Formats: sequence, C-alpha cells, structure tokens
Amino acid sequence: MTQNAIMPTKPHLLAATARRAVNGARGLGERWAALRRTLALWRERARSRADLDRIPAHRLNDLPFDKSMISSERNKPFWRA
Repeated sequence: MTQNAIMPTKPHLLAATARRAVNGARGLGERWAALRRTLALWRERARSRADLDRIPAHRLNDLPFDKSMISSERNKPFWRA
C-alpha cells in the first residue's frame, strides 16, 4: 500500500469528504452516526486495499481483473471509492 493511502497528501480533501457525509444529517446524533459510517467505510477500504497487497502475484492471476485494474485499486487512497 502506498504512503498516500496511509497519510494523505491533501488533508483538506478528507475534511471535505467527511463534511459532505454529515451535512445531510439534521441533528447532532445523526451527524455522529453519519461520521461513524464514513469512518467505518474508510477503514474497510483501507483494509481491502491492504489485503490486495498481501495476495501473492501468482494468485492475482486467478482474479477476474486485469493487472492494471488491481494496481489502480491498490494505489487508491482510502477516501476514494
């Protein structure tokens, strides 16, 4: 996994993403719930992308994706879908 996925180079993007996630919520409780969902999603993305790094190269051939797609997904920061 790249360093960008762990430490973003543009922290304002993280703040903007989190802000968009909670702006639609009305009350404080809803905002916290939206923020928790966003953080859980980001954590899952980071885990999934880290898992791709641990798959041996010969096993990646069994996946129904081409190498460029897998590489692109590995290198994406966690806040990007």
